[in-house]
Amino acid sequence: MDTGIANNDFIPEWFKLLDHTADTGIIVYASTIEQLFERAAWAMFYVICDVTSVQNKISREIRVESGDLETLMLRWLSELNYLHSVEHELYCSFDIIRYENGSIEAKIGGEKIDLSRHQLKLEIKAVTYHCLKIEKEVKRSMSDSWRCQVLFDV
Repeated sequence: MDTGIANNDFIPEWFKLLDHTADTGIIVYASTIEQLFERAAWAMFYVICDVTSVQNKISREIRVESGDLETLMLRWLSELNYLHSVEHELYCSFDIIRYENGSIEAKIGGEKIDLSRHQLKLEIKAVTYHCLKIEKEVKRSMSDSWRCQVLFDV
C-alpha cells in the first residue's frame, strides 16, 4: 500500500510505520506511559502531515478518560484526530500533564492548516481497536520499555 509517506522523511528511532492491508499504523516505544501517549500522538500526526512544518502557535488542553489503557489511547488519539478534522488544525507538541486512574490531561500545541506550508499526507478516518496493543516490555538494555501499536482507518 502506498502510504503517501516519502522514504526520506525523518523517523525517530522510537517509531515505526506499520502497513496493514487497507490501513496504516504506528508502533512507538517509550520509557514512561506519559511519554508513550505523547509519542503516539506525534506519530499519528507524522502519518497525517509533515510534522516539522507545523509551528506551535496555539494551545489546547484536553482531558480523556477510560477504564483501560488501550481504550484510553484510542480515545486520546481519536480526540486529537477529531480536533484536527473539525478545527482544521495540525499539532506538533504533546505534553501529558497528568496521568492517573484511567485519565490523562494534556496540553497540545499546533496551528491552523495552511496549505501553502503544510503538506498533508493521509486523512485518518478513525483510530481502530483492531490490533491495538499496549505492552510493558522488560528489557535491561533498552530504556524504552513501553510499546504501543495502533492501526488507523485511512
